[in-house]
Amino acid sequence: QFNYRVILQTGSIKDLEAGKQCHTEVRYVSTADQALAVFAMLYEDTEKKSDMKKWTGPVRAIGSLKFQKLMAGMVDVHSSCSDEIKELVEHIWSEAMTEVTSILGDISGLKIEQVEKAEAILVKVRDAIKSSRPENIIQYLISEFYSTLYHKNESSDTVVGDKRRWLVKKQDMCQLIRDVISVSEMTYYETRAYVEAKYAALRCRITNLRGHQREEIEQQITSSLEGTDQDLTVLNVYEVWRQVEDLDFRHDL
Repeated sequence: QFNYRVILQTGSIKDLEAGKQCHTEVRYVSTADQALAVFAMLYEDTEKKSDMKKWTGPVRAIGSLKFQKLMAGMVDVHSSCSDEIKELVEHIWSEAMTEVTSILGDISGLKIEQVEKAEAILVKVRDAIKSSRPENIIQYLISEFYSTLYHKNESSDTVVGDKRRWLVKKQDMCQLIRDVISVSEMTYYETRAYVEAKYAALRCRITNLRGHQREEIEQQITSSLEGTDQDLTVLNVYEVWRQVEDLDFRHDL
């Protein structure tokens, strides 16, 4: 009985990220010690190749889906990044913190369990709306949501009009709070925490595009502008890839 497998993939990272197939070898072994021995052998063979260079970040399509999800959850707080990316990360952090604190106030005491409970209530609200439950039941659930996640200037009494729109807005907000809490817990809620930790906690890869990739996107932006009097300068073009979301995305659509 084989309980472990060691996968060796060879090829170009660019080809993998473009969705192209690579050469894959799978070795099955019975014990963890055997798996480690096989891995060590393959690693040593790979290191002997002078044209190889190490890549520490997550890469699309490498390994099984289970392995990719595991890699997505691993955070390297010492991951280095360029000055341009640091500036972008700081901007993202500042905007997110401003958005969340304007709605909830101080979040240093907020726990992820509260957010999860609030999200569960939103699911109940969605189901109640979908099944056309009585208004008083929907309003009770909304009140329970605000009791779970205190808002500075909102309550169940302020929810009027299209509740579906309110629901989508609060679902997006909960996802934003999740991300902010993740970063905040990692940086101990320091507003000036070092940028590498903020970048790592986002669990994404940000690439400053250059060359023909940048030029292509610049052309798409400028061609989408209406009129000829638009004065626009593109300073930087970034690609943001978040592995967790990429794994759940329907690429066949």
